Amino acid sequence: RARRFHHPLAILLLDLDHFKRINDEFGHQFGDLVLATLSELCRKQLRPSDMFVRYGGEEFVILMPETALAEAIGAAKRLVDQVRGTVFSLNPRIGLTVSIGVSELRSSDQNLSSVINRADSAMYSAKEHGRDRVEVCTEPASTELVGKGS
Repeated sequence: RARRFHHPLAILLLDLDHFKRINDEFGHQFGDLVLATLSELCRKQLRPSDMFVRYGGEEFVILMPETALAEAIGAAKRLVDQVRGTVFSLNPRIGLTVSIGVSELRSSDQNLSSVINRADSAMYSAKEHGRDRVEVCTEPASTELVGKGS
């Protein structure tokens, strides 16, 4: 629909940083609680028109209709900041961070997989550059560094 009516569409691919360590150190029940908490936190930050879905493991896709790239970057930065402020009161205290890749629908995209693949590439670049950050895929094989947090 976005392509047909020439409307903007952005995709965020979000990955919970160091989730395997959380599962290994605190157990899968706690890991499930972390995922549920992250999901609720993200849903509260997103608009009703945005689609938030688990993509696999600790990865989530956020489909943002009627959202240009700059708006999506702003939303992703707010999510990074919000998640960073979430702490579980265990001994020791556990803080969460996420890495987010952002991409937008292009007129040349034949399907949503292309947009998701670019967001995935940007998300992996965010992890390579230190995690707890947002990066944007501006070209098929490269990413533009947006920076840590805000």
